[in-house]
Amino acid sequence: MKTSKLVCIFFCLLSFSVLGDNLRLDHVKLLSVSEGSADIEVTLKWSNSWRNLYNNDAVYLFGKFLTKPIEGWHHIFWSEDASAHTAEEGYACEVLNGGRGLMIYRTTEGSGPSEVRLRLRWLLSGNSQYPVAASSLQSGDIPYSLQGLEMVYVPTSPFYAGDGVSSGSFSSPAFGVFPSEYDIIGTNSNFSYSGNGSESAASHANRAADRYNQGVYTSSSRHDWCGTVFPSYWTVDFKSLRRILYFGVSGIFGSMYNAGPSGTWYLEGSADNKTWDDLWHGGPEYWSESSESYPVQQVLRVARPGDYRYYRIRVDAARNAGVWNNIRISNVSMTDTDLSAVYTSGPVLVDGLSLPLPSSYPSGVRGFYAMKYELTQEQYVSFLNQLPRPAQYERTIGGYLDKLSEGDYVFGTDRSRASHRNGIVLHERNINNGLPYVFACDLNRSDLANGLSDGQSLSCNYLSVGDLLSYAEWSGLRPLSELEYEKMCRGYYPGLPFGGEYAWEGTSSVKLSGISGGGTERESVNGSGDNVNVDNALDGPVRAGLFVRGDDRHTTGISFWGISDLSGNVSEIYCNAEVYGRQLKRGVHGSGEVEENGDARVVETDWPRVVSAYGVRGGDFQSPLSCLSVSDRSMAVDYFSDFSDRKATVGLRLGITQEPVSFPSVLTLESGRQSGTIIPYDTVCGGAVYTIRGDLPQGERVAYQYAWMVSKDGGMTWSSIGNSNSRDLKITGLQEETPAMVVGKYLYKRFFYSSSAMGESGVVGLVVGHGYRVSRLRDTMQPCLAAKGFEVKTPLPAKFSWYCMDTHRHLKATKETAASSFYQESTADLRINGRLDGGEYRIELVVSQSGGCEQRQELQILVNPWTSAPWSGNEVFHVDSEDSDLDIRDIANTWGGPDKQNWSITSGMPGALTIDSLTGEIHGMSQTMCNIMVTLTCADFPDRVYTKAIKEDFRDWYFLEPGAPRTLTLLPGRYKMECMGSQGGSHSEGGVGGLGGHVWGELELNYVQQFHIYVGRTPYSPTTGGYNGGAGSQEATLSSAGGGATDIRLVGGNWDNQTSLLSRIMVAGGGGSGGHTGSGGAGGGLTGGNGSNTSGTFGRGGSQTAAGYSANASLPAGLGRGGVGYLHGGGGGGGYYGGGGGGTNGSANRCAHGGGGGSGYVSGYPGCVTHSSGLYFKNAGMSSGVHTGKGYVRITQLD
Repeated sequence: MKTSKLVCIFFCLLSFSVLGDNLRLDHVKLLSVSEGSADIEVTLKWSNSWRNLYNNDAVYLFGKFLTKPIEGWHHIFWSEDASAHTAEEGYACEVLNGGRGLMIYRTTEGSGPSEVRLRLRWLLSGNSQYPVAASSLQSGDIPYSLQGLEMVYVPTSPFYAGDGVSSGSFSSPAFGVFPSEYDIIGTNSNFSYSGNGSESAASHANRAADRYNQGVYTSSSRHDWCGTVFPSYWTVDFKSLRRILYFGVSGIFGSMYNAGPSGTWYLEGSADNKTWDDLWHGGPEYWSESSESYPVQQVLRVARPGDYRYYRIRVDAARNAGVWNNIRISNVSMTDTDLSAVYTSGPVLVDGLSLPLPSSYPSGVRGFYAMKYELTQEQYVSFLNQLPRPAQYERTIGGYLDKLSEGDYVFGTDRSRASHRNGIVLHERNINNGLPYVFACDLNRSDLANGLSDGQSLSCNYLSVGDLLSYAEWSGLRPLSELEYEKMCRGYYPGLPFGGEYAWEGTSSVKLSGISGGGTERESVNGSGDNVNVDNALDGPVRAGLFVRGDDRHTTGISFWGISDLSGNVSEIYCNAEVYGRQLKRGVHGSGEVEENGDARVVETDWPRVVSAYGVRGGDFQSPLSCLSVSDRSMAVDYFSDFSDRKATVGLRLGITQEPVSFPSVLTLESGRQSGTIIPYDTVCGGAVYTIRGDLPQGERVAYQYAWMVSKDGGMTWSSIGNSNSRDLKITGLQEETPAMVVGKYLYKRFFYSSSAMGESGVVGLVVGHGYRVSRLRDTMQPCLAAKGFEVKTPLPAKFSWYCMDTHRHLKATKETAASSFYQESTADLRINGRLDGGEYRIELVVSQSGGCEQRQELQILVNPWTSAPWSGNEVFHVDSEDSDLDIRDIANTWGGPDKQNWSITSGMPGALTIDSLTGEIHGMSQTMCNIMVTLTCADFPDRVYTKAIKEDFRDWYFLEPGAPRTLTLLPGRYKMECMGSQGGSHSEGGVGGLGGHVWGELELNYVQQFHIYVGRTPYSPTTGGYNGGAGSQEATLSSAGGGATDIRLVGGNWDNQTSLLSRIMVAGGGGSGGHTGSGGAGGGLTGGNGSNTSGTFGRGGSQTAAGYSANASLPAGLGRGGVGYLHGGGGGGGYYGGGGGGTNGSANRCAHGGGGGSGYVSGYPGCVTHSSGLYFKNAGMSSGVHTGKGYVRITQLD
């Protein structure tokens, strides 16, 4: 057995031969040490270095130091002040990850070997857990090492993922995420949500429908529904039948609550919320518990879809029942859209703009550095040798390591020889002192360990997911995503991938035929065309970068960006784009320190700790060729059983984010308007090409890539525009996409990508509208008859022109708006030499829209040069006397249009009525009930006169303040008159006031007669009765007053004028006032009603011959007047004869009695005397106590 002593003071990582790359760190020395920092000088050399217009390679440099007396290697923190580090001309040194690493690269274009001397500043207290004393470092008590990894910058740019052919290839832009635009949960306020148990209320169940991205539970701001009774149900009621085709559920992320189902859970449907059908069921693996809860991160297809109103999620038992016996749902998504029909298979554009991936997930669009080569066995040995013993167990084979002898091979089943070319051996062991073991490379047993042929530069296999996370933590890097893997393999956007293509962008390969110099840094290919280690060509991995031997990517097997071995050799571990893989955070890198047991420290919300989040891509030395396809995802999901699962074919590659610089970008419309804080719009109406121009944000000498986006819903959602990868956007087909007479609004923005920058432009808009709609193409016109006319409408503002081609005359639109014009033909427009001839006239309509679109349409008018009768029969109207003006705007007729008409009133008694001679509008108020004759002629036919009788149907009067009579003159004829008395007042604590009476009758006049109308009112106050005879009480407290009568008289004057009262021909009695112990009497009627009480004196109703008895003898009722209530007694109502006032028992307020109602009167009615004027009514009638409120009069003309 070979033995040698491995001393780790400085690690020079000899990764590659001169045929590939050969990274060396030479001439390392400590230049100076101050109290807070130390300056180190090192010369960095590597081959195959470059910078071009697209990208560059680089070296990632990090360091470790050894502390004493507690021995352990810890991370060096470099100064974050960029000026503290210097590099020779032509190179730059960039500080990354808070000083945990440095990136060294060329600053000018060129290629070939690189050699650069660096001066670096180490912050001695930068590692706050393990600060370094300057004296200890200066005295040599603190050993340190520098380590480097060659990297390649993969620039910011969009790319295509998937090829539509390879196994498991990406084919949907949803990437397995439930597309929120098709999710109907939480989109309709009519939907209702409920649950069972303590959180059954809708306010709780709504949390699972609020589309809120919670993910991680916080008790201070809950957005989840919690089920505590089992089975637990979360239910949605869609209010109508729905056929749900896809759904998904987000639980709560984090092991603390572990509030998911323990076994099978269900989606069920019901039509009646009673009988439920099983539509889908599955295990806990389908219950998404991602830190990204919305959009829901997993789409599930309903196995047995049907039409149901109710759907529910059913969970029978909680996973963590012994601790947190509940189920928590952050979000539920459902859709009745067939998502399989929405997304077609084929390459998916990944542009960082329109995909539903979490914004923090490394989608590959933003720039990043990736290791140029797979991690080598020497690099992994260096890692192991700087770990404490418990971490070495975890990163190798666990406690079984103690059973190995020095020189035994660590990985594989055979300790005596290398398994699958993994030459890592246990080099030195001290079982009992607890110090770390020492590992070495010893592929070739013929010489000492770490000899020239011991496989140090071979890609390291037998690595696990735990190893990936630990090495990333230790080095200050991060895991890469599988989308970043595809980005590394793709060519320059917008090139589309070929189906089944490999990392060198070809579909042909030459399998390794053999090697020379096996295990050495000069290990090389035998076959000149060999470009991939695959299909058991060799029983293990080859030297990293083995096939790099020229500029032809197809023979060297490198990607467009210059990265080796992305297809074949070892399968590389990547964080996948599935539910839990999408939790990987782009901006989180390793801290430089691992846990004592070798695990990564980065929390699970940043680097996933669910093993299903990881898989492998790229194929390996055992894979068939099909697995080498860039888009093959056959092992991207559910590949590892746990974080320690080791496979002989698996290695790793890591990276670090290099966020692009953001630059503003400006778009310019054809109108010259530019994007800015306000969205500028331009108009498109035709089918011509429209160009939106973009600027060059970083000037001319930059390679740009572009992606254009369009929004059709006002900026709520954006989608990529296919094949839009130029600086300017040329738009065609908007007219075809937008239906005629529909306004389409389209918003555009552009994203640009350069190697080190990206930017989003402002938004510009195009308003698209084309076509027009004319109400008719042909119309008929007769003078003074309203033609239908022509109306044209456009979807966008336009200019309109009307022209008569026969009269050679421009026509004026009758009415016009920005997007419509109406022309109604006129005889004046069509006369030739003053004469209107019958026949057909042609009108040309010109519509000119913004955007340079002009459209013409010929219209036709058929002229009939005669007129016809405008009406038939007579017309009636009525007047509300409360109006101060009569306005008849529509005397029914068939005429109209712009032709001149002549109107006049030729007979009858119009009084103050006037008529507009042109329009026929009648205004004014006549004191005579109207019967008039109206004449109408058309100016084009003045000899044809048309007449129409207009009669006033009826006229109404209501009480108007202040009380006063109204007058009306009636012409000879037959009329119906009716009056209603006003209601009496009600006692505030007792009886209600009596209702007013109602009287009516028909009157025939043989001569012109003037009448005076007195409308009664309800009481003004307890002591003031209603207008026209209502009486009050003596005291105001707890009393009320009687209502006034309503009557029609022949003589005017004050209401209580004796002569005027004697001239009444019709009276409706007012109601008496209510008292505390009784109601008021009803208004008459032949007689008024008596006030009521339980004891004492009440007011009596008036009759045809006398007033009602009043308790107040000093203020009795009389002709037309009610009696005043005694003390607090109710007042009597007005009437033909008034009702008496009520009395009071002693002085007690609450012993007051109601007043009597006034009587009614109708001349000629049985029981009533005929009035002395000889006027009397036929078909008369009287009713007592039927009218509420104030009085009312109506006079109707019967003939």
